[in-house]
Amino acid sequence: MTEPDASLPRASRVRNELVAHLSTPLYRNGYALAMSGAATSALGIVYWMLAARLLPAEDVGEGSAAVATMILLSGFSQLNFRSALNRFLPVAGDRTRRLILTAYGFSLGAGLLLVFGFAFVVRSVAPSLAFLFETSEATVGFWIAVSAWSIFVLQDSALTGFRMAVLVPVENAVFSVAKIVALVALAAAVPAAAVFGSWFIAALLVVVPVNILLFRRLIPRNAAATRAGAFPLHPSTIGRFVTGDYVGSVFVEMSTSFLPAMVISIAGSTANAYFYMAWQIAYSLNLAIASMTTSLTVEASASIDNLAPLARAMLRHILRLFVPIVAVVILVAPLILGIIGQEYAEGGATTLRLLALAAVPFAVNAVFISVSRVRRRTRDIIVVQAAICVLVLGLSFFLLPSLGIAGVGVAWLAGQGLVCLALLATGLRSVLRVAAPGEGAGR
Repeated sequence: MTEPDASLPRASRVRNELVAHLSTPLYRNGYALAMSGAATSALGIVYWMLAARLLPAEDVGEGSAAVATMILLSGFSQLNFRSALNRFLPVAGDRTRRLILTAYGFSLGAGLLLVFGFAFVVRSVAPSLAFLFETSEATVGFWIAVSAWSIFVLQDSALTGFRMAVLVPVENAVFSVAKIVALVALAAAVPAAAVFGSWFIAALLVVVPVNILLFRRLIPRNAAATRAGAFPLHPSTIGRFVTGDYVGSVFVEMSTSFLPAMVISIAGSTANAYFYMAWQIAYSLNLAIASMTTSLTVEASASIDNLAPLARAMLRHILRLFVPIVAVVILVAPLILGIIGQEYAEGGATTLRLLALAAVPFAVNAVFISVSRVRRRTRDIIVVQAAICVLVLGLSFFLLPSLGIAGVGVAWLAGQGLVCLALLATGLRSVLRVAAPGEGAGR
């Protein structure tokens, strides 16, 4: 990086440094992905506030259940091709189009099996959701919705893999605004279908133009830009990567989704209310960090010999950015939760502090996961995510009865922290040291 001109006024030097910083794809795309999540969350709050005002509680409940089921089945049907697109599109060359079509095809096929399989057992396992599959037409419609959502998610990864993550917050903002407009329009005409219908309509409105952009312009451009540095993408290579990363994602899902269920079963519903609010606030830090490391995966995949310096730069940047945020959350945790209610501040402040502090070791672990994806070492991903899962759930089970929900905070911090220390001593040690001249990572 060019040294700033000391003769310039301070304001000009700061502006030039900021422009140079944002011109670096590693940081620019990371900020774009983090901004996308923040904007989606903010507009999501507006959406649900409007839904609560415009619709009867029963319609909101059924609609939110339908949306949650759609997102859940879509998440499973994507088979973790999101990570595959991030990892391989920067070096896909002439196989760019085939890789995206493969991701779409497998996701649509898996969604078909999951939706119709779930429709077959829904009355036994989740009778409250049987209304989604009352007719064969409704079942087909629900599969179309799951498919649209899968493509909506995968196209974000395609844009990121093309190093065009700056389009992701724009796309998601358009989706969020369209969803609000559709909700208002449907609330008066078909209130029972307003929530689910608004998500479906908004997703379709975004999926169609974005995929036209992908297939007409961005795919040919990526194929041409990456042709010289492309390497063969055999089906076995993609299959091993997707399978390993998918297994790791299952452990992540277990270590996060099971915590509220464990809290409510051991400590009760009131304690879970305090925990869940603290968890949602703290975990937003983790999501932002994960977005930054996705940019690392893409940039390092495009320039794999620079993996180590890029990983060091990203880790330094994340810590410089998030350690002060964590410190602020720890200091003002009661004030943050007090916005929701004083009882939440009294019941959840300690837990929020512990969960927020865990974002620091989480950042180290997330960088390691990104490095492992670039190196295609999915076994390392599985080991790390399984270790965190076992530590978090095991410690939570033992600490909840004695420490209450703060015990879950201790478990989350200990799980992330112990794995972080292990990685600093082993898997990340070679990455964080300055590599010898000519040392490469290999494809």
